[in-house]
Amino acid sequence: MIRKLLSATSPRSTRRAEIICTALLTLLIEGVTLIFRFVFGVQAAQATSFVSSLSFGLRVHHCYVGAVVCALAFLFAQGSWLRVWALRLGLALVFSDLLHHFVVMMLIIGHHEFDLFYPVQ
Repeated sequence: MIRKLLSATSPRSTRRAEIICTALLTLLIEGVTLIFRFVFGVQAAQATSFVSSLSFGLRVHHCYVGAVVCALAFLFAQGSWLRVWALRLGLALVFSDLLHHFVVMMLIIGHHEFDLFYPVQ
């Protein structure tokens, strides 16, 4: 089953396998995010504040990066492993960020912390 999920060009690749693979990547990314947040105490707004001058003050969430990766995936040939994995990774980044802010953070701290802009310093 794992081999089937990891194979990008397998003719047996199904939508179900793609959903499972993307869901597993999403959970892996969210797990890493939670470890950095609650074990190491890293808060993204402070850790990435140096980007604010480059992004005109807009917060850079990993769902934005995922959306860009998804868009770039279409530059690769249809069915190529690069396109398949770029879509998997891009979607996992988007879903992970949404899950993190609108489910996990709401349950743990009661606020989504999905701020569009960096705090003014």
